[in-house]
Amino acid sequence: MRGSLRSIQMHSIDVIISTYNWPQALELSLLSYTRQTYTNFRVIIADDGSTYETREMIERFRERANFPITHVWQEDRGFRKSRILNEALRHSSADQLIFTDGDCLSEPNLVETHAGCYRRGGFCMGGYIRLTPEYTHKISEEKVISGGFQDQMTVDRKRELRKIHWKNHFHVLLGTRRRPKMMGLNFSVDRKAALELNGFDEHYVGWGQEDSDFRNRCVLAGFTPTCLWHRAWVFHLYHAPNPEKKYKRNLAYYRRRNVMPRCRHGLVNETEEAIPAEVDDALVDVFRVSGP
Repeated sequence: MRGSLRSIQMHSIDVIISTYNWPQALELSLLSYTRQTYTNFRVIIADDGSTYETREMIERFRERANFPITHVWQEDRGFRKSRILNEALRHSSADQLIFTDGDCLSEPNLVETHAGCYRRGGFCMGGYIRLTPEYTHKISEEKVISGGFQDQMTVDRKRELRKIHWKNHFHVLLGTRRRPKMMGLNFSVDRKAALELNGFDEHYVGWGQEDSDFRNRCVLAGFTPTCLWHRAWVFHLYHAPNPEKKYKRNLAYYRRRNVMPRCRHGLVNETEEAIPAEVDDALVDVFRVSGP
């Protein structure tokens, strides 16, 4: 690991977990964080409008958690991940923010690995393993507590993640546009850097592109990327794929010209132009993905 234990202990960490209406998966995800090798962190749950079942599960889980939990919620008006991540960012106070999703199980050294690579004005991206429908269906609390799910990290999967790592590292050296590859389910950033970017762009309403946009603006701002695809992993529980891989309006906005590092529709709305309040009613179900 790059950073020493002493250096890790000198900065604070918030883990921000996004979720929507899949409390069973979120509970397993939270349970995986009770196994972390480094435990000095707080969890902030960024809830994009889940019903009372998620709130009740979180209240129950607080009694068994070995870390503090903050639950941030907004009304369900369709997929508004950027908005709820910004709300979580407002509630954060740590030096480093680790972002993941509530349908992901963390490996035991995930927090420690991200923490060891923390730097001012930097961001890190980790890898993930997709679990099969069959494996997801039979996974249990016991398997999470014992770490049994980690047997899904096979030799072939490790080899593939190393290939992705070196490919990304090459693109970093070249300064390739829209690289390195970053997924919203496993990345971290210096909080002050996120604030400089004005957080996440709330112009993204509906599924897709908000995490890639954040990565692009980090690069434009000159923040230092660190690729951890080969050694910081989460295990993604299976759910049905989104029927629309990209929300077309989001994709068109993502491809716009003259993107600036600091978005105008983020933590602070710096323009009079209206931010989309919600996904059109006819599209809400199309862009929602919760549990099976």
